[in-house]
Amino acid sequence: MINIKPCHENLLVKLEKVEEGMVGSIYLPDKHSEQSRIGEVLGVGWGVNAYIVDEKDHFKVGDKILVPFHVGNAIHLVGHGMLDDTLRIVGHREVQAKLE
Repeated sequence: MINIKPCHENLLVKLEKVEEGMVGSIYLPDKHSEQSRIGEVLGVGWGVNAYIVDEKDHFKVGDKILVPFHVGNAIHLVGHGMLDDTLRIVGHREVQAKLE
């Protein structure tokens, strides 16, 4: 398995999967929703917290965050068997909220 460490002001995030299906009478499409998604921070780049003044706003591994649906760059490392589109490199400024 390869170890991924984000650089600069980036976070490595594992986004929750969005399931396609019905909720009551509402159809939730798999890949076409424009809703925000919840993710867990798996790695923090060395420059992420340099711009944050308030200590409570610092990001750390294990934090739950809210990000736009199509945010970041999906990690597809075919040679290493990593094809999961929920693993993303996300700029820290793209984070909408930290969930506590």
